[in-house]
Amino acid sequence: TFASTRGVEPDNVANQQPPIDLCPNDPSSSSDEYSGKKQYGQQDGETIRKFQANESLSNEHQERKKSENVISTGIDQLKNASECKDLIVRIPGLYRLLDLCKDDGSNGLVDKTIISKEFIKKLCDDIVPSSFKSISEINYAELNSISVRLIGCYGNRHLISKLLLNLEIIDQEIYDLLIVSQPSIDNSNLRPGIYLLVVNSDFGLVIHWPEVGCYEENTPSQCKKNMTNLHSGSDDDKGFHEYEVKKSQEVQEDLKFCSGFKVDLSSKIKAELINTQEDGVPLHPIIVESATNQSFVTQRLIKKNSRFKDFTPIVTGDEMSQLLQSRLQGRRLYIDRESMDMKSLEILIIHGLKMVDELLVPYHSEIEAAKLQNEEKKKQKIEIMKKDSEIILNLAWKKSRDRYRPFEEFESKLAKITPSRENIIHISDKEGQIDEVTKINSKNWNKLKSRYILTSTIIFDILEMTKESAIQVFYNVFEETDQKSFIYRLSFKKFNINSVQQIIKSKNLDVNSVQDLIDFKNISDENFVRELIDSPFIREEGQSLAEVFFEEYKIWRNSLSKNVKKILKDDSLFQQLKLYFSEKFGQELQKIESREFNRICNEIEEKYQNNGTMQMKILRIAVYNLYSNDFSSCDSFLFNHKLEVIEPDQLQITIYETSLKESDTFQLRNEEHYIPNPTLLSYNIFGPFGVTFQIDPAIYDFKKISQFENRKFLIVLYNKINKQIELYFDTAQRLAKSFKAFKALNMDDNFLIAINEPMELIAIYNTNKFVLNVYSFNDGQKYLYARNPNVLLKQ
Repeated sequence: TFASTRGVEPDNVANQQPPIDLCPNDPSSSSDEYSGKKQYGQQDGETIRKFQANESLSNEHQERKKSENVISTGIDQLKNASECKDLIVRIPGLYRLLDLCKDDGSNGLVDKTIISKEFIKKLCDDIVPSSFKSISEINYAELNSISVRLIGCYGNRHLISKLLLNLEIIDQEIYDLLIVSQPSIDNSNLRPGIYLLVVNSDFGLVIHWPEVGCYEENTPSQCKKNMTNLHSGSDDDKGFHEYEVKKSQEVQEDLKFCSGFKVDLSSKIKAELINTQEDGVPLHPIIVESATNQSFVTQRLIKKNSRFKDFTPIVTGDEMSQLLQSRLQGRRLYIDRESMDMKSLEILIIHGLKMVDELLVPYHSEIEAAKLQNEEKKKQKIEIMKKDSEIILNLAWKKSRDRYRPFEEFESKLAKITPSRENIIHISDKEGQIDEVTKINSKNWNKLKSRYILTSTIIFDILEMTKESAIQVFYNVFEETDQKSFIYRLSFKKFNINSVQQIIKSKNLDVNSVQDLIDFKNISDENFVRELIDSPFIREEGQSLAEVFFEEYKIWRNSLSKNVKKILKDDSLFQQLKLYFSEKFGQELQKIESREFNRICNEIEEKYQNNGTMQMKILRIAVYNLYSNDFSSCDSFLFNHKLEVIEPDQLQITIYETSLKESDTFQLRNEEHYIPNPTLLSYNIFGPFGVTFQIDPAIYDFKKISQFENRKFLIVLYNKINKQIELYFDTAQRLAKSFKAFKALNMDDNFLIAINEPMELIAIYNTNKFVLNVYSFNDGQKYLYARNPNVLLKQ
């Protein structure tokens, strides 16, 4: 057991000493500058003095030198110390217990902590001669009879070396070699590991000799891991620690295969699994290397076919012409009728094809002819409208004559033109407006009319006077211009007509009821004029009252023409006419454009019909100018088109991930040989399973794929054109959306590659130059750096 080499017995546990902590805050500082925390003492000198005082190390060291028969150092059995690169042979009593070295693992070179068989044998034989015959034959009985008290010592290389120098275990030369910050193969050095320094027959130091920089903040994760492995141990230090040496699978001659697991696959996936090779491209399925996930890859060769590739360059007119000439080589021209319009087609003809005369002149001629025809029809319609205006005016005069004929007998102003029945029907929709405009709307007229009705109401309806006695009273009342004031005065004896108030009171009338009576007797102007002419007051006074009304009538009649024109203006007949012909011309223009658009497209396509088997589709051409739509003066255009191209063979790679049920995960934790049932991982509820991307096998070789613990895939492709290795690193879904290289490494195709995904290491070996490069990810997996660059290996 390893407990024998530690020499710790249950009875002597109390004699064990706690380890000496020589780990500083600043590992780069020298031993003289160190002032960090220690378990014993605050300063280096104090720690060493206390150590010397308690253990009498100096005296015991002198005794050890004199007691060569107790423990043989065996240095004379080794080669000359000056010629040896390993400093262990130059330090008396130092044995290597655990060694940190590089070794071949299942995934390439790895750091391993191993028991140093050579020095364990030497230690055992020095303590008890011939006690170590082989790794399986050790005289444990004799070794267990010897007790050795041990003190652990770990921390900064400088302080450990200074301790050994102060104890006179090493000299200045060895001290200088030990504290070298960057050991090289040309100088002697001490490899990292766990060492036993035998100070005397019953006391020793167990020293952890660290890797350079292992205590620094930016120490690589592997270095920290090595330090942790060398420090690790059981918390139970009161008993023996027994270790059983077994052969690992890595050194077994034969591998033992366990039962696998079954995944239900669709017929489509099964068909891809049987692919092996096509046209020299390997298509066999691949199990993705991973210690934490179960995934596999299928490959399928998609044969070359044609497809349309979309382009939308911004070009000038000359550049468009040159682009068309270039891209129409070997291609037929096709114009998309759905997305192109006449404006886009004109841009193409003027700037791209330069075929204005043969294609656009007939189109423009048709438009010009349609425009002239439209203008002629508009003029004819305007003439008709002018006649309609005269007809409306004559109708207004005729209506006013018919309505107010008694006044017209005084002085006729009626035009001699009488509208025909046809014209009246033509403008029948204006009848209502004509009726309205022939109503007398003069304010003075309305006042005279109200005064007359008031006077008639008072005389005949209220006073009930006879015609003969009413004439003088009529004219007195008619002179009242303020109707409301007059009615009010009637109620308070302020009017000089006897018995008016008494009559009003006897009839229970007030101001409002008198006004209501007047309003009720109000009649239309047409009937009022007839009643006015037949009034006894008009005839008795010999036209004087009629002339007052007639003068107001003439003033209104003189404004009749102006009012009729308002009808025409308000109705916006000319605006309606303009809109009507604009719409008619737009409809005609649309027909012409549709007809000519198809004609021009057919002629263009026919011209380029025999250019080749592939096509160039023109989708849309637009003016690239934010401030103007005038394509004739524009310098730049958006030229949207599609080109038919031949796609080369594509290697379709599909990644299928699996997942385990919680029950399977639980069983695996408790039973090592449990056979789970993984299911294919779907990225949405509708499927499909797997994530697919394509590469060109003429450019790329698919070299390797591995999956990390965070489900990210590392895909290695070799670019045969650029002579470089391209690494792609991301989840399957993100790689399918954006397949961009994470890192590119220039190298010829003579290389081998290995990936250790648990330790995040990538090794690439150049088989021509015998050079190994090891790369590692940083902690965030954002960068890949050269961990061990340009390691030259022997052929």
